[in-house]
Amino acid sequence: MKISAIWALLKKRKTILIQKGIDTLWVGDGVAAYPIYTIPTLDKNIMQTLLDVGDDAWSSFTVSEQDFVSFDTEDNVIGERELRATGLLINWGGVTLMPLTDGNELYYIQTRYLKPFNDFEPLFCFRRTGSLGGGYIAVKEGMLLRGVMMPYEFIRADEVEYLEALHDTYRADEVYDRRARKGGAGNIRARSAWIRR
Repeated sequence: MKISAIWALLKKRKTILIQKGIDTLWVGDGVAAYPIYTIPTLDKNIMQTLLDVGDDAWSSFTVSEQDFVSFDTEDNVIGERELRATGLLINWGGVTLMPLTDGNELYYIQTRYLKPFNDFEPLFCFRRTGSLGGGYIAVKEGMLLRGVMMPYEFIRADEVEYLEALHDTYRADEVYDRRARKGGAGNIRARSAWIRR
């Protein structure tokens, strides 16, 4: 885990959420959170020092502390669904998104939240359902949970239409690939090409 990359994310968004688990502190910006094993305690004053932010600049930061963690910190959770990368990156409004899929749905994560992870460790993403019903993405290095993040949400109608077309295209291409390997592609490619226009 690259601690300096976590600090950079916090400084960029100017939002810090410190969550105190049973044996681990989790720090994030409200979109993603990472376990901090090397620092025994964190509060607003310590965070200001760690981020090397002056008093004037610090006044523009929002810092919250919780005595609990708002997501499951277990390495493995019953019902979590493994997600795989689609091989696409989407630049959307200045944000680079990586679509992940469980085979039925697409979920989008901001690639900048992957920067704290080690480059040499394979990453595995899983969709989990929170205790309040909302979903989040658990990111593991090997079998160990190393971070969580919220999927990127699209709100405007044109964004949703674009994503639906992208999802249909991805599903059609996936079906085409499977059928092509079996020797019966049918007319799936025509549908896929039409959606791309």
